[in-house]
Amino acid sequence: MINVWELGDPTHRQRIFIVGLRRYTVPGTVNFHWPQEIFGDLVHPVARDIAVPDAEVPECYKRFGKIDLVAPHPNPIPGKLLTIGYNNNTGVDTRRFRSGLSFNPTRVDSWEGNFATGQTTNGGAVRPPLDWRPGQPLNEVRLGLIAEWLRGASLDEFSYLEWSTRFLDTDATDQLRDQFIRELVNVGVPMCTSLAIDHSVMATLMEAGINPSPPDMPLESSVQLLDPNNEDPLLNRDDVFEAHFAGEVLVGSADSALVCTDAQLTALTGIADSGCTELLMHNSINHLLTNSKQSNICFKTAEAKFFKADLSGRLALTVMNVEAQPSCDDWVDLNWDVVTASMGNQNLWGLAPLYHKEELNVSLQHPGVHGSFTGLWRDKSRHKPALRVP
Repeated sequence: MINVWELGDPTHRQRIFIVGLRRYTVPGTVNFHWPQEIFGDLVHPVARDIAVPDAEVPECYKRFGKIDLVAPHPNPIPGKLLTIGYNNNTGVDTRRFRSGLSFNPTRVDSWEGNFATGQTTNGGAVRPPLDWRPGQPLNEVRLGLIAEWLRGASLDEFSYLEWSTRFLDTDATDQLRDQFIRELVNVGVPMCTSLAIDHSVMATLMEAGINPSPPDMPLESSVQLLDPNNEDPLLNRDDVFEAHFAGEVLVGSADSALVCTDAQLTALTGIADSGCTELLMHNSINHLLTNSKQSNICFKTAEAKFFKADLSGRLALTVMNVEAQPSCDDWVDLNWDVVTASMGNQNLWGLAPLYHKEELNVSLQHPGVHGSFTGLWRDKSRHKPALRVP
C-alpha cells in the first residue's frame, strides 16, 4: 500500500501495487526495493500547492450557503484530509448520505490538508475560497476544478487536456468533458508515483544484468549489410538504399540485414485496411517486438469467423522508398504499436489506428502525374514532427 503523496503526488490516494519477479530471469539474490519516500512529516504537499486562484474559478463551480464549521478548528496532519465543516442545509438527509449529492457535497475540506481523491462526478467534498481564514464565517465554497484534478496526479493540464480530449466522441456519448477527464484521472496512477516505481523496477532489472529501455523510447538500432558467405560487415547503413537498386535483395532483423538472392528471400506483404482496428501482423515477427505482452483482442473476419490475437508490442521497422515517391527520404524509421496473430500471410495495417494514434492521413495520387505522392503523411504539430511514409 503506497501513499502517493509521499512520492510527490499531492493527493489523498492510497493504491496497492504488486511487483512480480520471474526467478528464471531475475536470480534469487536480486530483490525489488520500493521507491524511497521524498515527503514526510516535516515537508509534505498540501492542497493549496495545486489550487487555482479564486478569480479563475467559474461561477458554475461555486456553491453558496451557511457552512457549519467544526469547533475548535482542527490542526492539519501530514498526508491527511483536513475537514473543517459541513453544509447541512442542502436538503439531503446527511445521516444517510453523509457526502451529500455530487453536484453539492456536504463535506468541506481545508486547503491546508491533502487534496481529496474525488469522485468522477466531482462529489465528495468542497473547499473554501483561498483567502478564507479560521474564525471567519463561511458562506461560499467551490468544487474541484479539472486543473486541480490533473495537478493532483502530477499531470500537465495543458498537454494532457489537449491529448485526452481527442478521444471524447461527443457523437457517441452525452458525457461532458470534465467528467470524462475525471474518470481518466481516477483510473490511472499518479505520475510521480508511477515513475518512481518504474525507476525501482529498472534498477532491479539492471542489478540482474538486464538493461531495460524506457517503454516509449524507440530502441537505437543500426542496419549493416553482411556478406552472406562470411557475415563480415560489407556495407554501412548509408549504402543500403543503393544496394536495393543495384539488384541485391535485403532480408534482415531489427539490427542487421543480409545481401541475398531472390531465392533466399521470404517477403512479408500487407495491405492497408480501412476496416481493421489494429496494425495486425503475422506472429512470425513476435521475436522482433519490444515491450510485448499477451493480447486478449479477438478479431471477427468478413466470413463471421473469429481468431484471437497473440501479442501486442512495439515494432521498430524501416520503410524503404523503393518507388522514389517525391518529397520522401530514402527510407523512414518508425516505431509503432502492433498486434500479432496466427493468420494468413497477408498483414493488415488498419488505417484507423494510423490516423488516431499517429495522426497520419492517406494520399492516393495517380503515379503518372509529376510530383504525385502515394503514402501516409502528416504536417508538423505541437506534439509530432512532419512525416511522409512512402
